[in-house]
Amino acid sequence: MSNTPKPDQLSTLTELLEATGSKLRLYDMGRRIQRVSRQQFIKFERYEIAWPAPLARHAWLALLQTGSENNEPVIWFLKLPLDEQGKLVQAARDYFVQRLAEVWALNKTQDSNVPDALKDNPFVFKPREERMAVFHAKISADLKQPASNFYAHAKEYFSGEAGWEQ
Repeated sequence: MSNTPKPDQLSTLTELLEATGSKLRLYDMGRRIQRVSRQQFIKFERYEIAWPAPLARHAWLALLQTGSENNEPVIWFLKLPLDEQGKLVQAARDYFVQRLAEVWALNKTQDSNVPDALKDNPFVFKPREERMAVFHAKISADLKQPASNFYAHAKEYFSGEAGWEQ
């Protein structure tokens, strides 16, 4: 008998995503792109604290899942609504969790996948290109990935070592 909870028994987004066996990293994508600790996000989900840097009455976040079956990181960009105190509107989060849990249950019986559940979801957003570049740089550093092939040339160019005609 497994101790893994069923999708319909999971009440928070953190519980649902960690039940897949992957490691979860959270980032604030609002005013400033920065890492959010797991404990801080859990307190936010439990309505104990307000979102630290709300933007337009939403918590803009990136969820990075690592350690999945194919070892490819999975990234979700979510825009969760906040109440007048800057705290999570739990009905919106519950709707999102329920929708993911339904897709997860369907995935066990059919050829459905989670990205399809996010396709028409009102809580999903796509960051602008410059924010995406900053986010990519931050997660690359966090995951200790090697620098881009273009990094050395760009560094030489901006430092003036390569000459301005390059």
